[in-house]
Amino acid sequence: MIKTRFLSVFLSVILLSSMLVSCDSDNNGGLVNNSIIASDGTVIDVDSVPVAPAEDFEYTISDSKVFITGYKGEATEVSIPSEIEGMQVASVLSSAFFADEDLYAVIIPEGVTSVKDDAFYGCTSLEFVQLPTSLVSLGESVFANCTSLESLVLPNRITEIPNRCFYGCSVLNSVTMGSSVTKIGDYAFASCNAIYGMTLSSSVESIGEFAFYSCADLNVMEFTGNTVFEKTTFLQSESLTLYVESGTVPHALAQEYSLTYMVKEK
Repeated sequence: MIKTRFLSVFLSVILLSSMLVSCDSDNNGGLVNNSIIASDGTVIDVDSVPVAPAEDFEYTISDSKVFITGYKGEATEVSIPSEIEGMQVASVLSSAFFADEDLYAVIIPEGVTSVKDDAFYGCTSLEFVQLPTSLVSLGESVFANCTSLESLVLPNRITEIPNRCFYGCSVLNSVTMGSSVTKIGDYAFASCNAIYGMTLSSSVESIGEFAFYSCADLNVMEFTGNTVFEKTTFLQSESLTLYVESGTVPHALAQEYSLTYMVKEK
């Protein structure tokens, strides 16, 4: 059933207080006084995590920059060095930590500009990731099936949430991203069953196919601009209500696709 009644300002405030995505660049999500607090209450001082030695990594060197290709150490809390052999670590390449089921926390240093496809795919014990402000891009499926990951802060330079980025992250409930994000890719948050709600910045221009497919607890999706989404974007997220502004693209698409929606009071 399509709902078209107007919301009161009071109701809007209540909804906004419980939403998933914030555009607060000062949010340090996952850190309290520079400590990691895990779901079991374990506290780890980020500054106390030793930088892993170069011999714990497989890597290549090109143009005087280091590219991490694999991890062969035994530590479960890994702080990647900012330099190896006196050269800047520039990227974590595809599948570098693929299916490392013991990895619990990873700190990626400043200077790294990209984390490639599947880099942390299937790291089922991974609860904490600290990304550098220098990061510009994430690869497809980079955190897919990280079934212990609850929250993540994306640096402001990230402009795209790539395809399958958080696919199958079943306990993910908090993602903080800046206003630079313009695109959310196919299956980006599919099967993220702990997500309750999301507010999209007006900077988000498009959301891909099945991006929020089968998000069992997804109740609220608020649009603040003219974001385009597909007929399949929210397929099988059956508890969802879209909150749209009258006369906008999301309003028209919600009507066209016969989705449950409410029109927000401006």
